[in-house]
Amino acid sequence: MKYVDCAADLPISFFLHNCEFRVMVAFTIEIIAEIIVGLIAFFVIGEVGIRIMTKGAKRAKISKPVIRNIREAVTAIWIAISLAWVFQILGLTTLLTSLTISGIVGLAISLGLQTIISNVIAGIFLLQDNALHTGDTIAIGNVKGEVVKLRLRNTWLKNCDVDIVIIGNSTLSAGPFTNYTAKERLNKKLEKGL
Repeated sequence: MKYVDCAADLPISFFLHNCEFRVMVAFTIEIIAEIIVGLIAFFVIGEVGIRIMTKGAKRAKISKPVIRNIREAVTAIWIAISLAWVFQILGLTTLLTSLTISGIVGLAISLGLQTIISNVIAGIFLLQDNALHTGDTIAIGNVKGEVVKLRLRNTWLKNCDVDIVIIGNSTLSAGPFTNYTAKERLNKKLEKGL
């Protein structure tokens, strides 16, 4: 059977005046424009979010490799969300499928990072409450020492044997702990009404 190129025999005016063809071209242009505008919006929002998180992490004195890892993880998650959105726009997946997959991935990530996230949130509250400073002498449970590093995820203490004890911030936040050095500072905060 011989292949016949029917489109080559048709005049260009056929395509310009054919209503179905014009609708199809307009629809394709609309989808491409929507994808481009959406990806630009995802990029801008992602960059702003990453910069805000990076500034907060630097303010909390988190090391550069940890900041880089956080940026890479957030970027990967943002790219996955963008791709799911593009697939949904192109009709390759439904909104329900995209949301289901996103929910499953989010659940897996949150279960895997549960203790890390708990420590980071507790660290944010400890820093915000101004309950600990580097150089404070604290006791939690049977551990007593001087705070030598205060990070978002954990706090480092140097005990009387000059051993370094690393305590997760969620343990500090949940625990009762005694701050022997900050009595005056914390009493002023208490008098101001927190």
